[in-house]
Formats: sequence, C-alpha cells, structure tokens
Amino acid sequence: MLSKLYNYYQIARQSLFYIPALVCLVYTAMCLGFFALDHTYADNLKDIPVLFNGTLSDAKEIIRVLLSSMITLTVLVISITMVVLSLSANQMGPRLILIFLSNQKTKIYMGLFFGSIAASFVLIGLLHETKSADEIPRLSISAVFIFCFLNLFVLLSYVQHIAQLSVADEVISKVHRELLQSIKRLRAKGSGEEQKVKKDSWPKDFDKKAQKIFSDKSGYVQTIDYKAILELAKNAGAQVKIEYAPGDYIIQNAQIARVLPKNKATPEFQDDLFDAFVFGDVRTATQDIQYSVRHLVEVGLRALSPGINDNYTAVAVLNKLSSALSCIFEKEISERVYSDESGKILLNGKNIDEREIIFEAFSR
Repeated sequence: MLSKLYNYYQIARQSLFYIPALVCLVYTAMCLGFFALDHTYADNLKDIPVLFNGTLSDAKEIIRVLLSSMITLTVLVISITMVVLSLSANQMGPRLILIFLSNQKTKIYMGLFFGSIAASFVLIGLLHETKSADEIPRLSISAVFIFCFLNLFVLLSYVQHIAQLSVADEVISKVHRELLQSIKRLRAKGSGEEQKVKKDSWPKDFDKKAQKIFSDKSGYVQTIDYKAILELAKNAGAQVKIEYAPGDYIIQNAQIARVLPKNKATPEFQDDLFDAFVFGDVRTATQDIQYSVRHLVEVGLRALSPGINDNYTAVAVLNKLSSALSCIFEKEISERVYSDESGKILLNGKNIDEREIIFEAFSR
C-alpha cells in the first residue's frame, strides 16, 4: 500500500497543477480576508496615508490594467519556460523534462504569478459590488498592488532559476540526487532484516504444475505491492511466482504470474492479484532503480553524439554514475522472495541484482 501511495506521489509531484492551484486559493483567501478587514475597520483605514486613496472608478480601472498586465506577464513566463524545455529536451533528452516539472521552485514561481491573477479577478468582482466611495476596499486594493509589484522581482528570480536548471551540470546533479534517493530506500547490508526462508519449500516442478495467470492490460509496471500479494497467498494457502519486475513492459494477455495449487487461482484471487500491480504509460523511480540510472546514461550518450560532442558533460555523468553505483554495493537488493513465519516460500518475484544495474549503466 505504501509503495502505491509513494508512486502516486511521484506522479503528482511531476505535475505543474497542484501547487499553483493551492497558491491561487491562498491568494484568493487573502484577498477576501483583506476585504473583510476593509469593512470591519473602514474608519481606521482612512487615516493610513500609504493605502489607496483614489476614487471608485480609478480603482476599477487600475485593477483592470493590473489584471491585463499580470496575464501578459504570465504568458511571457510560460513562453520562456517552453523555450527552455525545448532546448533542454534537444540537448539532454525529452525524458528529463520531468526533472524540470518536478522542481518545487518552478511550481512556486508559477503559483505566485497565477495567484496575483486570481487576486485581481476576485478584487474586480468585489469592486463591481461596491456602490459608494465610503465602501472602497482600500486595504485590498493596496494588497493587490503589492502582489503585482513583487512579481516583477519574482520574474527576475524565475529567469535566474530556469537558467540554472538548463545547465547540464545542474541537471546531472538533480538526476543523481533522484538516483541516490532511490538507493537510500534499499535495505542496508548487515541490517539483520533478512528473511529466513527454506529454499527446499519451493517445488522444483512449480512451473509445470502451477496455474498461469495472464495480464488483462498493457503498460509499464510502476509498482508491485509484494506485501499485499504475500498476504493474499497466505490467506489462500497458495504459492505465487511473479514473472515481471517494476520497470518491465507488459502486453495484454501476457503471462504475469503462476499460482500453485491451480484451484487457488480463482477469479477473485486473480482480481486481488491484479490490484497489487500499478500500471502506467511511463516508468517511475518508485521501485525501479534502473529508471534513474537510464536518465543519467541518456544525458551522457547525448553529450557524446556528433551534434553536441560535449566530453565534459559525459565525464560528469560518469563521475555521478560511479558515485551512485558505489552506494548500491552498500545496500541489500531484495531477492523478492517472501515466506511465512515458518520459512515456507509463498511469493517468488522477479529479481534484479547489481550486475543488471551496472549493465544498464555501461552497456549503451
């Protein structure tokens, strides 16, 4: 269950929608809060000289101009972003766009621009309901002025931010950190958490006697909830073998698992088994270490292509790969073999080892 939630989190963090939407809600709430203060302390706010002190028609006209300016500024920001993404995709690979999209600063900057637009929209609606000069929301108008003015400095900071993200060394470091995060989730060697399994409890003729289970969909295996499958096998009194690992691509009607004894592979059992798999159109780094390794390799291969021929970038990739692979040898890569309390093997999954990861890194 935790692996599924983490996978959904990985997918959500690669979206530009959530944080800007949250910032827009915050700005809207702030604007409404300032408007409530304007009505509660209207007499006291009149004595503050720094607040807006124009007429109602001036306020409406200025807010309309600010809204138009902020929309234009936001379109400019999006245009700059698309240009940077296009250049980065050509130089370092289109898959690395996800690294840019998952950056939290990018989303916050976008949220600040969209938040100012949301606040301007809300204030225009509030001013439309204002009838007399005594009801002018001076504090709200001044607050929106400040929001829009600060966005000029946010724009400068955003340009610097995307300029740094477009540098090859920065992208390599970001992918390297993602790979290290995946490695850290592995169990350390000598941690004492290894399972005590009885190797002879797995039937030698398992493949001949077991019932084959076929996939009902196509896609990349993003995560597999091994604990849920283990619990399912334990409750059914069955032994299960998984034919695919996270990162593999499954076509519809491909053999995805085997179950022994055959009579345990009921339709209900198969439905519960399929629920433990998360399929998607792309690979994710949740349980797939080779996914992040491939990202680094792709940057290095493109750097050595005739069109770019950037040897220094390739050397930087090799340095980061060597650093990450040295950490892998300090970890215990799970054999995906799970047993019950007595040591009887109930679940046997497809395993990867250090050799396959190294092959993925240096065989291209």
